Amino acid sequence: MPKLFVATLGRGLLRSDDLGRTWITDPGVPSTARLHALHAAGRELAVGGEGAVYRYRDRAWSPMSPLPGGEPVSAITMLDGGVLAGVERRGLTRSVADGLGWEPLAAIRPPERSDAAPGRVTALLPNPAVAREIWGAVESAGVFASDDGGLGWSPANDSLASLDVYALTWSSGGILVAGTAAGVALWRSARWIEGRLDGAERCCRALAGRPDDPSTLYCGVGGPPGGRGGVGISRDGGRSWSACALPGEVAPIGAIGTGADLPGLVVAASMPGEIYVSLDAAATWRHVLSAGARVTAVACLAD
Repeated sequence: MPKLFVATLGRGLLRSDDLGRTWITDPGVPSTARLHALHAAGRELAVGGEGAVYRYRDRAWSPMSPLPGGEPVSAITMLDGGVLAGVERRGLTRSVADGLGWEPLAAIRPPERSDAAPGRVTALLPNPAVAREIWGAVESAGVFASDDGGLGWSPANDSLASLDVYALTWSSGGILVAGTAAGVALWRSARWIEGRLDGAERCCRALAGRPDDPSTLYCGVGGPPGGRGGVGISRDGGRSWSACALPGEVAPIGAIGTGADLPGLVVAASMPGEIYVSLDAAATWRHVLSAGARVTAVACLAD
């Protein structure tokens, strides 16, 4: 049975071992930690906090060196056996020597803003089909691609409706999908094509694919905190979306995740901290937790 993880600002890392019925604070992370990013891959988990990264593998937490400066880790992923992190106001850094040190990398910047301060990295997404290819999103600067594991970056923003990009994921056929303040976009033939997102709220803050069916995607939508949100589902690779029916009034959904070893599992979290779980691929949902703190990310980890 997969483990469910919820990253919070101030309540540490919440975990459920029974699909959301009960929850504990995972002892591998400080209970008062302010966490901003999660990445699950197989049975490994990377957690980004403030001046710290925590890594779970081989069924145990592995120590990693503190990050200099104490800045929040805004995006995180695992690449080539290490950890790649976007650190606010410092750009990118990657782990060396099995996590016992960090190597700063060049920040992701548009060529015309090469002297500007590093923007906030909102997403990091390796390409599972191409070694060392990774895609990143930067707040107010759009989407960038790297073919050398994050050393160099090129912008990929042609026809993108909004440069405020919050999430990236892969669709069927290796198509890149982006969640932006203006909706959902697909990267086709070196330009972006808008997906059709039904409903009044178009701001897409989170994306996740269904591991057993790459043409099925989920998105979390919602405007500023205090507004209304929801979850959308696409069954055609992101070209069109329809709304899911979640219980009660739903605040903006800022995080969404799926589980590889339980294909129907979808976990969604509103920004204020309400957690919803579906076990039937988003056909029905149940509210499972009020986290009591803002939620920034969710992940499903194979047990």
